[in-house]
Amino acid sequence: MMSKLSKLIKTPNLYFKDALKKHLNKKPVLTQINIKETKKITPIEVERYKVDINAQKINLIIIDSLSEKTEVKKNIVKFQTRSIEKYGEFSSISYISDEINFQHRDITTFKNYNEFYINKVLANINRNEIYVFINLNFFFLRKIKKESFIHKNGKLITYIKKNKNKTINYDEKIKKIIDGASYNFTPMENLCICNTMSLAYLMANSFNQNLDSNYFFQFLPISVAIIQQNDIQESPIQYARLDQGYVEKFVWIQSVHGSNRCPLAITFDKKVSNEEVYFEFLNNLFPHPGEFEKSISIDKLHA
Repeated sequence: MMSKLSKLIKTPNLYFKDALKKHLNKKPVLTQINIKETKKITPIEVERYKVDINAQKINLIIIDSLSEKTEVKKNIVKFQTRSIEKYGEFSSISYISDEINFQHRDITTFKNYNEFYINKVLANINRNEIYVFINLNFFFLRKIKKESFIHKNGKLITYIKKNKNKTINYDEKIKKIIDGASYNFTPMENLCICNTMSLAYLMANSFNQNLDSNYFFQFLPISVAIIQQNDIQESPIQYARLDQGYVEKFVWIQSVHGSNRCPLAITFDKKVSNEEVYFEFLNNLFPHPGEFEKSISIDKLHA
């Protein structure tokens, strides 16, 4: 068998052709993301991946994964739109729901994810834009900056729980899509930050994933973090379960609202255990009506 050296000397064209072919056919092996290592960014790496953050288009997509009664859901969306109008600065706003509709020029509604993907992602496939997915029980509390979603080195941010231990396991599913992938964190509830290329790659290589809230807020952020080698950060988002102790959390959030201690946003469990207290709390945070809520309509009525 001809050695690499003799092959290079005798047939240089063949040598480089084979080398290029081998390089193109090589599958990338992604190693486990280590939370501590991701924070060790050298000045050289920052310079190499430096991007113009201000030029990035950031699109907000709200996933309707709630099965609440019509009036309850409409109230939730009303306060959410108030928070978006007051604190959000997004290139576009979209809702994915088979119930919620908006008659507003600044909000696009899609019946399902496929419709959104074809008209929003594929239509702009040549522009690597950023997409921020949230659910209905998600409210912004501070003015949103692009640095909340993308690091100065150009990497997107994957927010994780303060408890870094993995509490969900998609290892086998992810390994079928991404060769050699593993992870050691649990993503923040009800939030996912990704880009056009990641959505296209996962859509093309997914295997009949159920596009429910678990896909968007567990599987998707983990997969994107592995693909993009995202910047892993502990979440600045206050998570309040609506089962017990939430009144004390409501009091604390209202006391810090508007201060430097106020979290970036708040998000809750799907189930609203006390509607009266819940909406009183949201009304105290967002008492001023906005333009978006005037155009909300709910198509289906729940029994």
